[in-house]
Amino acid sequence: MVVTKSGSIYQKVQLHAAFWRMSDELGKPVLVDNGGKTMAGIGSCNLTAESPMVASRGYYALLYGDGNKVYRWNYTTSQRLDQTSVHATVGSAQAVITGLELSSDQKETFVAFYEPEEKGLNGHVWVIDTDKGTILRKYDNVCYRPVKIMYKKK
Repeated sequence: MVVTKSGSIYQKVQLHAAFWRMSDELGKPVLVDNGGKTMAGIGSCNLTAESPMVASRGYYALLYGDGNKVYRWNYTTSQRLDQTSVHATVGSAQAVITGLELSSDQKETFVAFYEPEEKGLNGHVWVIDTDKGTILRKYDNVCYRPVKIMYKKK
């Protein structure tokens, strides 16, 4: 569990397998925070229940995709969820990230995305540095729209 304070606003987030839960009151998925209530007064956040995401315990960060951008939220600092920064950008402006996966040592993050305007094999996997966000390797046109990415150590 992580509790942070920014000014007069407290944010409590429990990081576990059930990061989202269905709110009977709102009828939509919400973050498991402050008893399941949405984070009132914290502004808009581009993280949703459908966002591809992966949490790195080694770097105390949640990486999530939105469009062609990978965002990084440092959950052990006082950084609020609506103040996440762009960690890496993949593909063109039309690219859509569909999956994220960490290597076993968590130093590399595999980002699966597709380019909707490309014909044929429009799926790509780029490897970024989990800590710095730099692009380490690119595997272009390796599949159709990726659904899930899994990492297997050789």
